[in-house]
Amino acid sequence: MKLLNFVKNNILLLFTLFLLAFIPLYPKLPVIGVKHTWVYIRLEDFLVVVSLAAYGVQLLRRKATLKTPLTIPIFIYWGVGLVSTLFAIFFIFPHIINVFPTVAGLFYLRTIEYISVFFLAFSAVRKSINLPLVTGVLAATLLGVVGYGFGQKLYGFPAYLTMNEEFAKGIPLKLSDAARIPSTFAGHYDLAAYLILLIPLLGSMIFGFKNWFAKLFLFTTSALGLILLLMTASRVSFVVYLAAVTFLLILQKQKKFILPVIIASLLLLHSFQGLSQRFSNTISQVDLVVDARTGKAIGVANPVDNTGLSKSNTTGAQPKQTVVIKDVQSTGENLPHGSSYINLPSSSTNSIKNITQLLYQRSVVRAGTTSAEVTNIQGDFAVKKVLAYDVSFTTRFQGEWPRAIEAFQRNILLGSGPSSISLSTDNNYLRILGETGILGFASFVLIFLIISIYAYRVLPSVQSKAAKSLILGVLAGIFGLGLNAILIDVFVASKVAFVLWLLLGLTIGLLHAYQKNKINYLRDLRLVLFSTPAVASYFLVLTFGIFSVIFNNYFVGDDFTWLRWAAECDKLPAVGPALAKCVPVKTTLMNYFLHSDGFFYRPGMKLYFFGMYSLFWINAVAYHVVSIIAHFIVTILLFLVARRIFKSAIFGFIAALFFLVLSGHSETIFWIASIGHLLAAIATVLALVLFIEWKETKKFFF
Repeated sequence: MKLLNFVKNNILLLFTLFLLAFIPLYPKLPVIGVKHTWVYIRLEDFLVVVSLAAYGVQLLRRKATLKTPLTIPIFIYWGVGLVSTLFAIFFIFPHIINVFPTVAGLFYLRTIEYISVFFLAFSAVRKSINLPLVTGVLAATLLGVVGYGFGQKLYGFPAYLTMNEEFAKGIPLKLSDAARIPSTFAGHYDLAAYLILLIPLLGSMIFGFKNWFAKLFLFTTSALGLILLLMTASRVSFVVYLAAVTFLLILQKQKKFILPVIIASLLLLHSFQGLSQRFSNTISQVDLVVDARTGKAIGVANPVDNTGLSKSNTTGAQPKQTVVIKDVQSTGENLPHGSSYINLPSSSTNSIKNITQLLYQRSVVRAGTTSAEVTNIQGDFAVKKVLAYDVSFTTRFQGEWPRAIEAFQRNILLGSGPSSISLSTDNNYLRILGETGILGFASFVLIFLIISIYAYRVLPSVQSKAAKSLILGVLAGIFGLGLNAILIDVFVASKVAFVLWLLLGLTIGLLHAYQKNKINYLRDLRLVLFSTPAVASYFLVLTFGIFSVIFNNYFVGDDFTWLRWAAECDKLPAVGPALAKCVPVKTTLMNYFLHSDGFFYRPGMKLYFFGMYSLFWINAVAYHVVSIIAHFIVTILLFLVARRIFKSAIFGFIAALFFLVLSGHSETIFWIASIGHLLAAIATVLALVLFIEWKETKKFFF
């Protein structure tokens, strides 16, 4: 009878805990396919619908509520998403290819499904909540995920992935010994994101219980979760884990554990060869072949063959230098490993080799056999040692992210609509901007701003150590996911998204039980939205949004003069048979300030190009990025000065905005530290001062 009463009184809590356990543990097996995509409707979707139906019944019985601190921002986000979807279907989709209204509609409904479980979990918390039960379910679920992951590594348990169209059909796959472990998730990145959320939460609960057996159990579970995280070989998630755990220990006022935890984690990392090797390969030194006229990367070369095809040459002609490029390292975006690189300064052991002939070797599969096709390409090329990003980062920087930016630029307010980019962007923020624009991004961020304000105002009233530990653990996990979202689409990974919103529902519901005073959200939002970090983020987005169009531009005008000075060096007199050497770098830099060399006296510009050329050679995109960042920094400095002068964040923002938009032009693509910047800043500030003074004068006279 007691059990029946418990079930009756806690039906929504039981549904919440069931979903928190089932969704991570049950593999992503397809049930119903969706045309034009390999995303499937799965069993978890039906169970979510059943759970929401139970919530609806309780809502009609007035034993559940739709009134929460997040109701308004969530409905605003859904409303913006609906407008974006409809606008895209009628006005954008007819002009682009490979987009479908039905898919866009289903993607939009998917976002509603993810977040709707928040209301279920919020209503599951009545005046109190059984925290040992919640913690036990979360810990047992994590142990189940860990156990299956270990089973994949040791005993060949099958994996059910969604990495491509064939895998998504639910085909059981046996992982190789070197494979990255996904456990019950659709991929190792999804699993890593889930662990980023759960490890800080369970680690926080160690401080919430007094029972030493419970502490030991939670510590062991968290440690096993960390081991599984290392088995995913996700570099980003490991770094984020360190940040999230550090943030948690700061919130828990346990800073003494930060250094031991970081050291222990790094020692554990060192024992996992796969992940430590991936870290070492993130940026590697390679021989890069570039177009000698434009500096555009072509591919990574095999060792230079100075005899090349001329080994069999019997005519006595001078042999040509030849290099071989293979396509085996293609990123899937037609971007070779090395297409994004950092220059290494030239030296006697690292000089540029000029070549006129390339051999491009491509593997071709015919009738079940693999053969190599070789194409001979003539032209002016150079081979140079550089530091190249690996395939993963190259794909993001030059494939997926530009695609999201292009979608954003179609409609900066509402984006190009759901599903208009691709299944993966590997940056959830760019994905939101690309699909729903500034309004969608702002409304999504608003939800988490309200969460932060609510937690900040109510948390001091929470007396229970266990309750506070759960809340702090979830906040640390959200912080980790927020960082993870910079390089992974974590908020749209179904297993992670469901767990996130369920935990948020429990957390906000728990805080609501302790709330004593009414919160003035508008006042707090105003303080947050006009804080220096917030304004800096606005200007960062605006700066790159406005000036990203120059990324495709090459050097122009007198840029080539600056580049020539950066590339050449003054020679010391030759002594004996030895070749003349360049003067020391220190002397070269000093000469920039002492001599104009028959040109404009601009030592700052010479110094800038010398440093940029040493780092990036003639990679024009890198120059653009640095220039845009410099413009952003000057804009923020102007905002700080204008805010101090006007004693108003709004007027400071307006002044900086005028400067950002109107001063970002020049006869060349490089305009940092220009006199035009300074004059534009002064003119903007003076104009606003005169405007304010005129308003005050008008009040006096009229």
